[in-house]
Amino acid sequence: MAKVEEERKKAQESGKKLRAVSLEKIPQEIEILQAADVWILGEVDWGVKRTQYREVIKELGDTLHMNWAYGVEFLEVNSKQLGTDTFDDKENEQERQQLLEEFHVDKDRVRALHGNAVLSRYPIRSARLVPFKAGYDWFKETKITALEKTKRKAAVLIGEDLIQEVRRGGRTTLFVDVDVPEVSGQRLTIAATHTENRAQPKVRRQQMEELLNEIRDVHNPVVVAGDLNTTGSNGTPTSVTNMLYKRYGSLDFWTTKGIQWTTGVGMVYSLGKTTRKLAGIQYRVDPTSANIPGMSANLERGFFTTIEKFRFADGKAFDFRGMPERTINGSAGTLGDSNQRLAKGFTPTFITELIWGKLRVAKFKLDWIFVKSELENPRDPKGSYVFAPHFPHVLSDLNNSLPEPISDHSPITVDLPFHDPANLGATTN
Repeated sequence: MAKVEEERKKAQESGKKLRAVSLEKIPQEIEILQAADVWILGEVDWGVKRTQYREVIKELGDTLHMNWAYGVEFLEVNSKQLGTDTFDDKENEQERQQLLEEFHVDKDRVRALHGNAVLSRYPIRSARLVPFKAGYDWFKETKITALEKTKRKAAVLIGEDLIQEVRRGGRTTLFVDVDVPEVSGQRLTIAATHTENRAQPKVRRQQMEELLNEIRDVHNPVVVAGDLNTTGSNGTPTSVTNMLYKRYGSLDFWTTKGIQWTTGVGMVYSLGKTTRKLAGIQYRVDPTSANIPGMSANLERGFFTTIEKFRFADGKAFDFRGMPERTINGSAGTLGDSNQRLAKGFTPTFITELIWGKLRVAKFKLDWIFVKSELENPRDPKGSYVFAPHFPHVLSDLNNSLPEPISDHSPITVDLPFHDPANLGATTN
């Protein structure tokens, strides 16, 4: 703790803006994380420069003395990731050499892999990787035009994440069967998944339907978890023109702004107006809420309805209960036993901020845990609580304690007791 406080103090003295955290909560959050028997990880690098070419999941497994499985989602083939970009389009030779040095890659160490992983204190019986059929073709990013590249640079200034990323592969689910003697069937099935961000919400629903079809016949307990990108928006980067049309509702508006962005004066004018626009963005912290077109649109609602209506072949369902006595803060409501809620909506797991200031653009609940136990009615308060979700946490204070957050997503945890807890104020497993 002393080291964390020292690093934060140094960062503040240097003028860095820090995220607000409760430092006194960090020891408890570390303890919660250390107690986890199963870790489900997304966007895990293997041999990538940004993580010093480390075999991240292998190192974690060795350090924590846990079994692990890793499934590759993407092979990063962007020329900058692979160190093959010569930057010949740069007229300034000094600038070109600086870029070559910045993007130099150790070709003997680079593997450029990126995927999902599971760590388990229990033995892993089997693992298989299933790509989604629906999704976005990341390899077509090689074909964007020079004009589109210019537009994307402008879009970044208003908070749109449209940097070119060229990849082979696609979003996947890593299915892992773990031997757990204490549960029904003596086995736990884990689906470590990652649904698409560069897509319409209906594509994420289609991907979830694919996942559910893969586990329909599983009779033992199931945990589905991962970054599900439930932003509530269409992130398909067909063009920045379309992105701005969705925001402002006028292609004429985009054309005018596009011209203004070519001049310094136009940039200042456009940014000022955009900042005021962004200040009014509503946080999407409850994508399970009702979809009321024209009043309170929620395009992710169908995603959650699909999961709630799903039934396994044995008649069991995912737990959608939200009983206040089975949460850490007494908040009730949909999925409250498995995902930490606030008084309104859910505790965010992802925060994005404007790059030119401290204005916080949006908070999202992107990461989810869904649990199949012995429940037949997903909202039955009298149903079994054996291996049902209890006391969910979002470890945001721990994640944001350092000057640079540990991850862009805060860890989330949930307790799954082997027996119905007699003392609801204490966790059991």
